[in-house]
Amino acid sequence: MTAGLLLILKLTLTPLLVAGMSLVAKRFGPTFGGLVMGLPWMTGPILLFLALEKGAPFAADASFGVLLAVVAIAGFLLAYARTAQRAGWAISLAAATVAFWSLGYILTFVRLGAIEAALLGVTALIAAFRAMPRLAEPEGPRALPWWDIPMRMLATALMVAAISFAADRIGARLSGVVASFPVITTVVGCFTHARWGAASVVRILLAMTLSLIAFVAFFTVTALGLPVWGILPTFALAALAGIAVSAVFITASRRRR
Repeated sequence: MTAGLLLILKLTLTPLLVAGMSLVAKRFGPTFGGLVMGLPWMTGPILLFLALEKGAPFAADASFGVLLAVVAIAGFLLAYARTAQRAGWAISLAAATVAFWSLGYILTFVRLGAIEAALLGVTALIAAFRAMPRLAEPEGPRALPWWDIPMRMLATALMVAAISFAADRIGARLSGVVASFPVITTVVGCFTHARWGAASVVRILLAMTLSLIAFVAFFTVTALGLPVWGILPTFALAALAGIAVSAVFITASRRRR
């Protein structure tokens, strides 16, 4: 598979997923949307592309970077939610981005095994969930203008292009952190914040902090399995693990409601 074809797949798959996640959040509400968004819709395919381009050992090492980046993602979600209490989407995104890159850079110097990194990520997610604000219930979904979904897709394509360019030119672990930047969360969250207010986006972020445990499950399997089982069997098993964990949270959310 050529690098050009891989880039085309990156630039088409993720914007389509953003459109789908946006419609899911609109149809079923921000909590359900956040739970679904916790799956590795973007980082998983990018890691698969890296594995096909650079081999299973490189992708396995990148998986360690992804697991460590979960701590940075938790910081991103918490910083956005806290800032959104008093500011608009632009300032909230700036605070979240600074938190992500600061934590992500620091974590590239941490040397842990896959299990330890996974436990650290889960701990960070639970801590972020407990520290997030609980805002008043948002209003019901509103109609989206015709340009909203296309603009989300365009913003996603631009971000994916920039991240893919960077990830192809740096080391394996740092590329795992870069590839883990929460693009779908950024696009869906900012558009939700701008249109439906802080309470709606905070509900999405709250749900994501727990559903990202499925994200951790996915990349724990890839980190441990790629050197042993190869690319396709490992990614198939990782997808099953992520879906199973996500299904548990979705079922629990429905019962709670």
